[in-house]
Amino acid sequence: MASSFWEQHWWLVFAAAALVIPVGGMIASTFTTWLHFRQRREALAALKAYADSGRTPPPELAEILKAQATGPFYNVGVRFGPTPGAAPGAAPGPGDWSDPASPWADPMMWGSDRYARRAARQAMRMARWRYRAPYRRWSAVVWLAALTVGFGYAAQHATGDTANAFLVTAIILGAATVGSVVTAVIATVMRP
Repeated sequence: MASSFWEQHWWLVFAAAALVIPVGGMIASTFTTWLHFRQRREALAALKAYADSGRTPPPELAEILKAQATGPFYNVGVRFGPTPGAAPGAAPGPGDWSDPASPWADPMMWGSDRYARRAARQAMRMARWRYRAPYRRWSAVVWLAALTVGFGYAAQHATGDTANAFLVTAIILGAATVGSVVTAVIATVMRP
């Protein structure tokens, strides 16, 4: 019974595989977000307990909360006023929020220079991604062509309705291969 089901519905394996990866990613992301929420909630509860008792919280507790408060709108590490160690009444330095030439004058860059480094890394990765686009396109052509040939071969050697299913799959993959060849040629000709 079970073997006849999978013979008739062989395509369900591909559908299940296509669903497992995104659904698994959503589950893992939800679990990770919940863990971060729980850690932050426990840190805030400990901070409240220290505040209620009038004691100074340990610096490790503040570091946990600072490490989690990343992003442009959390204001982590923003300096209000002159650079530490500067003479009293000194003009703002290049790292101060009040210097209009400073990247910290832009609220999107508040925090530290790690946002500038992150933007530079992302720009480098995008340049590398665009440079390698033709290779990825031709790789897809090879994979789709191999699948087309495999399903075409299976359609020739299968019998009954299974042969028709393999043939339809080979035709669809052949069309996808032709589309991939077109995009690969365009990506190769219009290379950045």
